[in-house]
Amino acid sequence: MSGYLRSIKDPFTFAQTNVMGTLSLLQAAKIYWESLPEGIPAPFTTKASSGKNHEAYGEEFFLETTKYNPHSPYSASKASSDHFVRAFHDTYGMPTIVTNCSNNYGPYQFPEKLIPLFINNIRHRKPLPVYGKGENVRDWLYVVDHARAIDMIFHKGKIAETYNIGGFNEWKNIDIIKVVIKTVDRLLGRPEGADLDLITYVTDRKGHDMRYAIDSRKLQKELGWEPSLQFEEGIEETVKWYLDNQEWMDHVTSGEYQKYYEEMNRKMPRNGSEVTTPDGKGKVVENQPLCARTKVRLEKPDGSYEFKVYALEDLTFDRTQRPRPKNEKKNGERKGDREKQKGTKGRKRREKVKITLAKPSSCG
Repeated sequence: MSGYLRSIKDPFTFAQTNVMGTLSLLQAAKIYWESLPEGIPAPFTTKASSGKNHEAYGEEFFLETTKYNPHSPYSASKASSDHFVRAFHDTYGMPTIVTNCSNNYGPYQFPEKLIPLFINNIRHRKPLPVYGKGENVRDWLYVVDHARAIDMIFHKGKIAETYNIGGFNEWKNIDIIKVVIKTVDRLLGRPEGADLDLITYVTDRKGHDMRYAIDSRKLQKELGWEPSLQFEEGIEETVKWYLDNQEWMDHVTSGEYQKYYEEMNRKMPRNGSEVTTPDGKGKVVENQPLCARTKVRLEKPDGSYEFKVYALEDLTFDRTQRPRPKNEKKNGERKGDREKQKGTKGRKRREKVKITLAKPSSCG
């Protein structure tokens, strides 16, 4: 199920990720920014660029000045995250820049998304569900080009500005699917068009925008960025990567990935809780469950802060401060146990623990 459809069933999860997640990152950045001694510029302060206006292609193209008009919890949660970023600049004077991109594709994309999902389905001869008639239009951007654009904006962009990042690659969904089929069939040694019969038309989803057309000429004119690959080139690299990394695909689609993440998450200290590190006590800023690492904020003698990342095995923390999964009863209690424990609140021994875990090799 796509992120879009899951957001309709569970909008709170997407608000938590896109709104509260962004707000958490902003708050952590603000604490660091405010802790810098006077005279030391923040590393993310950027050089000003030209502020000249530019004309739009037309009303159908999304400009940096186009008003937000979300039609689903998915898009609404993303729009609100941008508003928070701008609010932190306007309220606190924090240096921020907003970027908006078109549809990304490339390696390591989770297989709920169209391109990796269809590559995997074609390989295993599974149906390719197409919404409506497949005439919805999207602009496609290779993920490496997106990363290059962000790096350029980071170093040369103007504070408080917004930049659109587009691939100049507008395609109808049905045409994209046919290109993917043709590429996969060729690389697997199948006859051309052998898997066209997998295309299955399904009822279009509610609130599905007919076209996303992003105008990224501002970024091109002011900072000199443009995509390095045309779609046919990028899709060739992408299909090759997924076909060469079937083990990764099997892992993330088997359910073991989610089980491992949940298990690791249970063993992490709670955000904001106190931990003891080899460098002294500090507070947890961010957990990295898949890599068994935790980012900690340490206070220096002069009152400023520094941030360090520690392996979970190097931290000592209070077991009772760890989050408990929603489906896990407190201390493994059974029905009726809570009544037996009445009157004992506050008298439980708070156990200090040190957890040792093997670091996944994929974390470097």
